[in-house]
Amino acid sequence: IKYRDISGPDGAPDGVIDDYDKVVFGEKEPHYTYAIKGGLEWKGIDFSFYLQGVGKVAGYLEDEARHAFINDYSIPKKEHLDRWTPMNPNASYPRLYQSQEHNRLFSDYWKEDASYLRLKNIQIGYRFPARMVAPLGINSLRVYASADNLFTKTDYFGAYDPEVRTTSGDVYPQVKTYVFGLSITF
Repeated sequence: IKYRDISGPDGAPDGVIDDYDKVVFGEKEPHYTYAIKGGLEWKGIDFSFYLQGVGKVAGYLEDEARHAFINDYSIPKKEHLDRWTPMNPNASYPRLYQSQEHNRLFSDYWKEDASYLRLKNIQIGYRFPARMVAPLGINSLRVYASADNLFTKTDYFGAYDPEVRTTSGDVYPQVKTYVFGLSITF
């Protein structure tokens, strides 16, 4: 990573990379959040969904997320394989270092758009007609299938969860859950 001389004590580049060259970049809080919820019901069949997301928000990874061997406990990730080498000059990551001192300064190189759209829940069900279940002593019988966090649309760093947005990326991501259920009222 190469840093640029942006400014100096007089507001113009002075040929020295120092604190005058620091700038604010990115927003860690989303400019907007949104959600869409909907449902349909027809002849005992019901369907519902819930989409949620955020827009115009920056994500910044450091520590284990961008360095393969930063701490004694760090385990390299698949993403770390795409490193700069003379044979791979257009890699996603800079040259691999074992030392913690390299590429540690804040840089917009490590900033990415953390906007996302996630399908938080989707459910489909069927309610049996009362005339079918009443002879069994049942008032209502519904079977359903539900799933949470089925997909996420984002341009955020490879395998990291944009909803978590921690700097190290080592937080357990949102899990996908699948539920099959039966709802009975007597």
